[in-house]
Amino acid sequence: MSYAHTPAAHHSVKEDLRNARNFTVLGFLLTLAGTMSGTVITSLLSGSPWLTLFGSVVVTLLAAFGLAGSEAGAATGAKAVMVLLLGGGALIVNFGGFQLLDDIRGKSVSGETQNTFPFTKDAVDPPKPKPVVPQPVAEGAAIGIAESVTCGSPKVGVASMCGEITVRSTGLATLELSGFDDVGGPHAKEFKIVWTSSTCKQSGGSLEPGKSCRVRVQFKPAQSGKRTGELTVRHNAAGGASTVALSGGSTPSTTPRPSSAVTTVPPTTEIGQLTGSRPFAP
Repeated sequence: MSYAHTPAAHHSVKEDLRNARNFTVLGFLLTLAGTMSGTVITSLLSGSPWLTLFGSVVVTLLAAFGLAGSEAGAATGAKAVMVLLLGGGALIVNFGGFQLLDDIRGKSVSGETQNTFPFTKDAVDPPKPKPVVPQPVAEGAAIGIAESVTCGSPKVGVASMCGEITVRSTGLATLELSGFDDVGGPHAKEFKIVWTSSTCKQSGGSLEPGKSCRVRVQFKPAQSGKRTGELTVRHNAAGGASTVALSGGSTPSTTPRPSSAVTTVPPTTEIGQLTGSRPFAP
């Protein structure tokens, strides 16, 4: 009696992948879920981008191998392809998703670094903030005000506004303004305070720390050339008063000159030539 030998059926890798139960969208989502879980858990436990990358890859391979290994009828080559495709796809989606999340949040999952994975130069070490230099603050009342203001160069007799003067309370106590003196200086009469804000009246006022008020000065030159003045602000800060230098220029006003042309009438010798009548005869 003879027995016929029947050769085992051979399937291609493509056929094995087509018949595999876990090589589906569901299998990919399961692998991706494992990848994301490994990323989050490793990042929270270690806070290191490199350890997070390592943990993500390890969990991804374990998930992919588990799904591929359950395919009993598939060849080894098909299983290897399943691991490569499922694991590689899950890692790519996972890396891109967390990088986008890091860009939106401005920090990694753990919050310890700028990025969850070490794909940028600032992933390992968080960016160092710029040092903040503390500004000196007076313990009592203090004033902040410009030392000088320019007023332009209008024509003689034409008024213009100087740059706005801002008075700031820069100390820790209330700045008490006793008032604004009339403008002094060589050409004081050509400068005049024309407006102040409600907390900065010419007669005085109070400014809480951090608050400010404004003053406007008008300049009306009487003569051409450089014109100067100074505005004095009296207060309870150090020095008791602050001076703002005012300066402006002016140009001569132009007025039309009268015409020098003279209209002449040709001389006449007889009245009749002007009237068109005959000369008068006695």
